Formats: sequence, structure tokens, C-alpha cells
Amino acid sequence: MPPSPTPPSAAAAAAAAAAAAAAAAAGAAREEEREERQQQQQQQQQQMRQTTEMIVFTGNGVVAATPAAAAAAATAAAATAAKAAATITTIPINTAIPNNIIIIKT
Repeated sequence: MPPSPTPPSAAAAAAAAAAAAAAAAAGAAREEEREERQQQQQQQQQQMRQTTEMIVFTGNGVVAATPAAAAAAATAAAATAAKAAATITTIPINTAIPNNIIIIKT
């Protein structure tokens, strides 16, 4: 007896199952791509954040590339300010002042 052909309903069910499996695989692939893109975006944002944290303005117009350089620049600025403060002399009000001295009233 020859094998009986597959009934149409079984063939349709098999085709539907194959289509559902393909759709599920495609959905899983899209979800994986979306997660991958999201992870890449998070990494880029983190790198940008780290770069932003690395650039430190020292206050005297100098941009330091690292926190250590910023600390060195701040120390140098503080030393300069201390030196400038040490050179300021208090002059009594009724004293004759030479022409080459600049008075800064604070």
C-alpha cells in the first residue's frame, strides 16, 4: 500500500509552526540587536562622562587633562597667589607714594 499523502490540515499546521518559529527567531534577533545597540550607547555615554571628568579647568585659563595635572596647576596657582600676597605692603594713608606703585583698593 503506498504511503498516504500528508493531509492538507497537517501541512498547513506544519507551515504555520515553521512560520511562527521563523517569526520568533526574527524577533529574538531584533531584541538582541536592540540590546546590543543600547549597550553600545551606554558605553559611549560612559566614555564621554569619563572624558568630561578628565578635563578640569584650573581657573587661570589652563585646561588640565588629568586630575593630577589639575592639582599641580592649582598648587602652582596657590603658590603664585601666596607670593603675590607676600609682596603686598601696607602703606599708611598720609605717606608719599612713588609714581611707579599701583594702589589697589579692595
